[in-house]
Amino acid sequence: MADKIIVLGNDMKYYLENNKKYFDINKIEVIPNWADKNKIKILEKENEFL
Repeated sequence: MADKIIVLGNDMKYYLENNKKYFDINKIEVIPNWADKNKIKILEKENEFL
């Protein structure tokens, strides 16, 4: 049996919780599929090709 079941969002978690078959729903762990736009900075172009 798996130690964890990784999903990429709450919708996937919800689906698995409501359609559980052969696993423990307490093992589901969500890894958000997005980035924090406050931590990512747009860099200046170094040349015309970038």
